[in-house]
Amino acid sequence: MKITVSGTVFTSYDVKAKNNSKNEMSFEETLQSQNQQSYQTNHQLSQTSSKTIFIDPVNGGNISVSLENSTLEKLQNRFGVNSVVKNEAGDVELNDKAQDFVAGWFADIAYAREFLKADINNDGVLSEEEYGNTRNDTNISLKVRFDEDTFLAEEKAIENYSKRTDWEYVSYRNGKNEGSIDEELNYTLNLDKNFDGNITLQEAYDGESSVNDKVKYDLQKLYIDSDFFKNDGHFSSYFNQALNYILEIMDKGEDLDKEKWEQIRKDNYLKLDGEYLKLDMELISTLEPHLIEELLKKLEQSSSTFQKNSFQISNETTQEFLNRTNIVNKETEIYG
Repeated sequence: MKITVSGTVFTSYDVKAKNNSKNEMSFEETLQSQNQQSYQTNHQLSQTSSKTIFIDPVNGGNISVSLENSTLEKLQNRFGVNSVVKNEAGDVELNDKAQDFVAGWFADIAYAREFLKADINNDGVLSEEEYGNTRNDTNISLKVRFDEDTFLAEEKAIENYSKRTDWEYVSYRNGKNEGSIDEELNYTLNLDKNFDGNITLQEAYDGESSVNDKVKYDLQKLYIDSDFFKNDGHFSSYFNQALNYILEIMDKGEDLDKEKWEQIRKDNYLKLDGEYLKLDMELISTLEPHLIEELLKKLEQSSSTFQKNSFQISNETTQEFLNRTNIVNKETEIYG
């Protein structure tokens, strides 16, 4: 069994600016920044957080946020003691590369992810309704492949900065319904473990739990719970049985049993032929007539392989019907 995730979920303003030949932000972000005063935090995240000051890379104003002391310690270890210093008032000031790193992620969250725009009452805390209007999510594609002796699942971030309420399914920080710039900034700074200004899908998933747990959750929600295969007639039985087996061994931390994997195909009278699953005609030929009739009825429902009323063609033999309807791609993909 092989699971892979790829793609970038978010990119900091600092990295975007360096990659932009004009060294400018987007026109939409510019309009937002012109209508926004410099953000000043009005709350403390915890007893172990400190008011932290740096310069907004978009409008040049002074920004203050609440950062956890553990986050500040990581910044100091990475960028040096002179990059994270306390002033006479006891607040923390960021300089040089620490300033650029934190400010870049602040601008991404405040402007690109639209946290400032979503905070309608400007109280610094996003209610469930306000948080739902942020672009703090990514859309994914989930491709599954049923090979002869293994199973492959591939997730990819395909559309970043999507609105939280655009889809019923949330990929990034699933289950979170409210927040603040301060909280999201702390979270993002800790996700970017290699300090490269990019949050990959791998980093996002590791931040929540693990890649294995997230993909397992997505397989359950996007395929099984959504009845993705419910209109595929006979083949839906195979896909659901195979996926439920995969979810079972993922939950137990077991390896795929090749014999059991093969048996699932046999249970559904299927065999692999190159890139496709086909009906095992030799196995079907051993069935009693009434079982073949039941199989034919299930095949009629298989929307992915033949037309709705094809079985009612009077001059078509059972063998001709089976030959025409016995093929389906072993790979399928869904977008969420």
